[in-house]
Amino acid sequence: MKKLYESYRQTVDDLAAHIARLKNEKEKYLEPEQLNSLNARIELLETERGELIKICAQLRAYMEPKSASPSMAARSQEVDAS
Repeated sequence: MKKLYESYRQTVDDLAAHIARLKNEKEKYLEPEQLNSLNARIELLETERGELIKICAQLRAYMEPKSASPSMAARSQEVDAS
């Protein structure tokens, strides 16, 4: 599971770099059709990146140990104090 998480995080970083390159590339184009095409690609990649970030958050939450609920923590302290 950790390898999957790390792979997704790397993909998120790679997408961010690619999006930045495409945004810089927009300055080279003057024709509206080319700009529209680049903007569409950037928007799609940003959407994909956002979804991968959500998946990474879910994977990280799944991998982290679950914390005790407040009532369970209180019971544990009562047992430890005895």
